[in-house]
Amino acid sequence: VAESGYRASDERVAQSIRTDENFHVGGQFDANVYRTLLANAGILPEQYEEQVRVQLALADLQEGVVNSTFLTPAEFRTYVELTGQQREIAFAVFETDAFLESAEVSEEDIAAHYEANGTLYMSEETVDFEYVEVSLADIAANSVVTEEEVREYYDDERGLFETEEERRVSHILIDEADEATANMRAEEILARLDAGESFEDLAAELSDDPGTRNQGGDLGRIVRGMLPGTFEDALFDMTEGETRGPVRSDFGYHVIRLDAIEAGDTQTFENVRDDLLSQLRTQRAEDSFYEIANALSDRAFYTEGDLAETAAELMLPLVSVEGFGRSGDREMFDNSELIVQAAFSDPVLREGRNSELIELSEGDVLVLRVVEHNISEQQSLEEVRDQIADELANARAAELAGEAAAAFFDEATGAEDLEALADTHGGVWRERRWVRRDDSFAPQRVISRVFSLGKPAGGSAIWESVVMADGGRAIVALYDVQAGAAESIPREERDAQQFQLGQQAGIIELSAYAEAVRSEADVVI
Repeated sequence: VAESGYRASDERVAQSIRTDENFHVGGQFDANVYRTLLANAGILPEQYEEQVRVQLALADLQEGVVNSTFLTPAEFRTYVELTGQQREIAFAVFETDAFLESAEVSEEDIAAHYEANGTLYMSEETVDFEYVEVSLADIAANSVVTEEEVREYYDDERGLFETEEERRVSHILIDEADEATANMRAEEILARLDAGESFEDLAAELSDDPGTRNQGGDLGRIVRGMLPGTFEDALFDMTEGETRGPVRSDFGYHVIRLDAIEAGDTQTFENVRDDLLSQLRTQRAEDSFYEIANALSDRAFYTEGDLAETAAELMLPLVSVEGFGRSGDREMFDNSELIVQAAFSDPVLREGRNSELIELSEGDVLVLRVVEHNISEQQSLEEVRDQIADELANARAAELAGEAAAAFFDEATGAEDLEALADTHGGVWRERRWVRRDDSFAPQRVISRVFSLGKPAGGSAIWESVVMADGGRAIVALYDVQAGAAESIPREERDAQQFQLGQQAGIIELSAYAEAVRSEADVVI
């Protein structure tokens, strides 16, 4: 970015910050909020402004690469021909469910399968555990704040509720190194303004600031300290509606107009009381939460193998859970993976220790202790008999579906009534029709298969067998292929598709460019 000469001016940085809604109050930039948020994050305004400057320049380079990418008409036509392609197909489907009644499974089959595959039918390894939880939401619900405390907070932080005077200003920039020439241009602009010409029209015609000239030179609202120097000194010395120039700054010379003055204001206690009450409750709850969470962590560490005493000391409930498996339980814990990791870890499971503090989410932590370990065991035949019967029946039905599909396939090419033939073999025939890649007329596996085939030649259909998701079969016939036509797409939709493809191509080129820069860089760690 630096070597390519990309730069973001001070005015552009200021404009970017002023339009950032994080620093707005009532839809307008608030300098106090800006400084307060940065202070809370431990960032100086100068540091943040430099970060914004770098990001703006980086975005310019990225947009330059993306926006300079284009898609040729031939490329777009090829894309349309492929994505809009249609294929004429018909198919017979032999679903597993249709053959379940014919799929006979005997008790001997079930017993033999269990004998050969008994180790596949194991109970899940589980644990019984107890836990102590600290929740910020529960603490906040019981947090008490007095009216006197809210009033005291307002008095201590009164600066947060005061806004500085803001001045809305427009300018015409004269980017001229020679002072005499700049003065001459400024006098010409002032003369034309005196003659009745519009400031906005002159900004569009004469301003050297590309960022504001099409907005009538509008720089937005300025507070003291935002643009220090002669520009700010002149601005805060002007009266509302006054035009002055030339005013010199680091960017050149300016003709400036003070459009409006908005006096500072102080929000009353009554206006902010409810917000302050909520903030204090949250602060107090957070303080209590972290204090109790730390105490829970410490006590759990020093009282290994016992949580009851810790729960009693902290006046928190001790909750018991039975039969918690390695697969977790999202209904019990949204983030159950963390519970699984802790409960089945060696220190907790094998050595009987209390777990470390587990952060389920921000403001929700717990410590657990395993009470009982229930190891995985082979289930008895009686416990899994129905499961095995269903598995064998489905497998046999899939075999029957495959056999029926093969018989249909052998007879299809010479048959006159394919619907009757499919019905004879237990299948369902779908008459030929044109389909697209996203068509719901046929199962997705059928669509995927027919769009992978070549174009039929000599007027003969291409026949294929497709294994379905349920284990059944489909026999599909491809009769013809028709390329998509750009002319068939409405103009607006076609333009939108071409724009989207261009953006995708731009992102690909940007990634390739970044990779090239990375490959040529010398990186030292």
